[in-house]
Amino acid sequence: MNLLQDFFDDDYNLIMSEPIISDMTAEDFHESLSLLVQTEFNSVMEDYIFIEVSVGLVLGITLNNVERKLVKILPGSSDYKELESIIEIQQYLYDNGFPCPKV
Repeated sequence: MNLLQDFFDDDYNLIMSEPIISDMTAEDFHESLSLLVQTEFNSVMEDYIFIEVSVGLVLGITLNNVERKLVKILPGSSDYKELESIIEIQQYLYDNGFPCPKV
């Protein structure tokens, strides 16, 4: 969790990720992400590999079953149809051999 705390301790990261994390603490965020991982991947989150922020928050994580996952969190104001289009495009790229993550 040190990587996450370092992220939260950096003012630039907090400014850039404010639409996503709002007024959460590192502990609150970790707890929410752990619950999401448990629900979606049926596994327990072990550690953070990396955390980056731009339009959304991108986290590389490891699970207790040694899998590694990429989790992208977008602001709550993101348009659902736009997100569906992004997923369709990424799936098309993946299906046609472009080196991007499988959706």
